[in-house]
Amino acid sequence: MNLLASWKLLGVTLLLAASAFIASCTEQSAEPIAARGCGGDVGRDALRDYVMKTSLARDTSPEGVTRLIEIMRYGSSLADEQVRAQFDDAIASLASLGGSKNLAGDSVAVIIKEVSDRGVSNDGSVLCWARRAVEPAPAGMESLERLATALSSQYDLTLPAAPQIAYLPIFYSISSSEPVRVVEADLAGRDAARIGVLIRLVQSAPIALAPIETQQARLRAYEKEVMEARGAVLSADLAEARYSLATSKNKLNELWAELDEGMRQKLSSRQSVWIKQRDARCNLTAKERATEENQRELIEVQCLANENERRVRELRQLATW
Repeated sequence: MNLLASWKLLGVTLLLAASAFIASCTEQSAEPIAARGCGGDVGRDALRDYVMKTSLARDTSPEGVTRLIEIMRYGSSLADEQVRAQFDDAIASLASLGGSKNLAGDSVAVIIKEVSDRGVSNDGSVLCWARRAVEPAPAGMESLERLATALSSQYDLTLPAAPQIAYLPIFYSISSSEPVRVVEADLAGRDAARIGVLIRLVQSAPIALAPIETQQARLRAYEKEVMEARGAVLSADLAEARYSLATSKNKLNELWAELDEGMRQKLSSRQSVWIKQRDARCNLTAKERATEENQRELIEVQCLANENERRVRELRQLATW
């Protein structure tokens, strides 16, 4: 009898232990499911992944990428022969990008706000509501802006406008089982297309920008060489003009010293007026004809030298009278 009671007690103990174990397992499995709700990190990541894949799975490339390919072809026709290979590579890469599916979304950010749970459906999925938007990440926006500036300044062309994605509401449901994913959503096809255009435009910007930046760098290098060459010529011309001015001053001073005292007294006041008029005239001529300092100096020095030579001829004629 005692043995039977002992077995019954053992059985009850095992049964209670098993029940407690099952209950604990149920509680442990319910915890991560709750943590994977609409507002949790896993639920948000599932929505972001769904938005990106749905948008990029649509044929959204013609509106943005195809236009960029046309711009690249135009740019290639104007580019130096040494840079055209880069344009060809960019065109091929853009064509490949336009036809690819499910591209990485690092260049854009899916913003999710005001997430709320709407309960659980009959099949166990979690019903959700949120506001979401898609916009370029800072690096993607910077690349777009640089490309737009380059196209505008280099070719007088305009980049296709990036769609402005406003915050839009979305109803969706996520699975309660692993892996957590969006089971269903009311993401409109038009909205998905706009997002896809933005994503592909942002991702294609660096590809299209590379050959343009190379061409601009070559142009800047060429302009620098031209400026340095012009500077060398200007320096030589300025040195020659300064020498001519010094020579004309010596001639003028020597001729003035050769005049007799009476002639110098007679011409003294007129000579002072002439010097003031010469300086004012040459200074004004230089300011009207040039803005760069060295170029302005060159014009003024050449003018002074010419005026001195003219005055030398006039004084020689007066001296012979």
